[in-house]
Amino acid sequence: MNIISIIIIILGIFLIMKNRPKKRVENDFGDSKFEQKCINCHYLMKSIRQGGGPVRMPLTPIERQELLDNRFEFIEKSNLPWELGCYKNIWSREATPDNYKELYKNIVEKKRKNKCDFVKYEQGKNFEDIGKEDSVK
Repeated sequence: MNIISIIIIILGIFLIMKNRPKKRVENDFGDSKFEQKCINCHYLMKSIRQGGGPVRMPLTPIERQELLDNRFEFIEKSNLPWELGCYKNIWSREATPDNYKELYKNIVEKKRKNKCDFVKYEQGKNFEDIGKEDSVK
């Protein structure tokens, strides 16, 4: 392989990387200048009824990013009856195409300062890992 081939390959890789859609790495839930909204709160969760009761899980960073971008693909792809809501039972709504607009407003736009037990989202922690010392009032 000669030097011209190497330059062409590097230039091709550069052009592919430059024209790729940009993935937002810094967003509300990862930004230090966050507001107290559900998208930024550790207690934002998804739940589904299976067996004897609801199974409640934290949203992944990818799912949070989808909600921030007003997309609900993780719900639509699963074909399961998900609910989105607050682990602390402040609110909960069924996630259906009919109420995506309402969910987006509730999760991404509605400010919750001094209205609930807001705890800034930390990737990798379970709901039970969060102590009262982490609460932001």
